[in-house]
Amino acid sequence: MRRRAAGVRLSGGEGSAVPQPVPDTLIDLIYDAATEAALWPRVIAAIADLLGSEGGVLFGLSIARKRVHFTYDARLDPESHRVHEQRHIQNVWSRVMMHKPAGSIVFSDEILPEADLVGTEFRHDILRPQGLIRNAMVPVTRSGHFQSAFNILRTPGQGPFAERDRAVLGWIVPHLKRAMQLQLRVEAHEALAGAQFAVLDCLAMGVVVLDRTGAVLFANEAARALHAAGGPILLKDGTLTALVPGDAAALHARLRAVAEGRAGGAVRLTDPGGARTAFALVAPLRGRMAGILDDEGLRCAAAAVFVSAGPPPPADPRTMMRLYDLTPAEARVAAELAQGRSYAAIAGSLGISINTVKTHMRRILAKAGVERPAEFASLAATLQLVRL
Repeated sequence: MRRRAAGVRLSGGEGSAVPQPVPDTLIDLIYDAATEAALWPRVIAAIADLLGSEGGVLFGLSIARKRVHFTYDARLDPESHRVHEQRHIQNVWSRVMMHKPAGSIVFSDEILPEADLVGTEFRHDILRPQGLIRNAMVPVTRSGHFQSAFNILRTPGQGPFAERDRAVLGWIVPHLKRAMQLQLRVEAHEALAGAQFAVLDCLAMGVVVLDRTGAVLFANEAARALHAAGGPILLKDGTLTALVPGDAAALHARLRAVAEGRAGGAVRLTDPGGARTAFALVAPLRGRMAGILDDEGLRCAAAAVFVSAGPPPPADPRTMMRLYDLTPAEARVAAELAQGRSYAAIAGSLGISINTVKTHMRRILAKAGVERPAEFASLAATLQLVRL
C-alpha cells in the first residue's frame, strides 16, 4: 500500500518549518517497505542522507523479555546488533525512551550530554567501534511489552542534531508509524498462513483461531495475556468472548457471519479501564490457509480474530479509489466513514452538506456491493487492520 505526502510544502505537517521538503519518493518507499521488509535498509539510508547522518536502524524488541524480534539497518556494523541484544538492550538511552509515547522525537543530547556518555560501557561496546556518538530516536509503535523504534546516528564530525532535523522527522514519523502498524498486521497474517505458531507468540497482537462452532483451536501468547489481564477479550470454556456484553454480542455476530460463509469485520472493544482502545478483526479462513492449518493440527479452522490495541490507522482515500472505483470526493467520504464517523461529522470535516454526503454514500454502497453504511464501514475497517 502506498501513500503519497500530498502537496509536501516547506512548512506544516507535524513539525515546524522545513527548509528541505521530504521527497514523495521516500514516502512511497516507506509504504512499500511495510509489505516488503527488504526495502527498510533503503528507507533508513535515505532518511540518514536527508539528515546528513551516518546511518540508522529500525528494530522491534521487548525490553522486559530482553528479546529483539527484528532489526533492519543501514550502514551499521552487524556485530553491534549482536552485542546490543546480549548486553545492552537496557542502556542509558533505552531507559528513558521506553517511557516515551510512540511518535516522540528525542535527541540523545537531551537524555545524556556527550561528556557523560563517553565513559559508559554502552559507548565503549556499541558506539565507539562504529565511530558514532549522537542519536535521533523515535519509538514508532508500542503495544504491551513490544515496541518498535527508529534511530538515526551521527559521527562526532557530523555535529549535533538541530530543530531543523526534528522538523524533517516530523514529516516522516507519522508515515513510519502507519507503515510499521501495517507491517506488523501483515506479518501476523502471514505467520498464521504459514502455521508459524512460534512467530505468532512473539507478536504483540492477539491472534485467536476458531472452528465453525466457535471453539478456540489456538490462542497466541498475547491473546492469553489479554485474558489474564481481564480483557478486552476473554477465553472462557474453550470459547472467545469480550469483557463488555455489548462488545461480546458484536463479536459473536461477526463470528456467526463467518460461520455462515459471509464476510467478517471489525469490532470495537472496551478494555478493563473502560476506554475503547482496542479493535478485533474477525476474518474467515478458507482455501489454502485452512488446508495448511488443518495439516498442522488445527482441524476445521474457520475464523481468525486479530486483536489490536489502539484504533486502526486512518483509511487511505487512494486505496478506496483503487479498490472500489470511487471518485476522489467519494473516496474522502468513504475514508471518513471507515473511521466510524456520522454523516454530520463527515459533512463538518469535509466542509460539505449532509445531503451531499448522502449522495456520495449511495454511490459508494452501490460500487462496493453492500446495502448499508455499517456494512461498508466494517469492510473498510477490515482493509485497514490487515491485508487479507
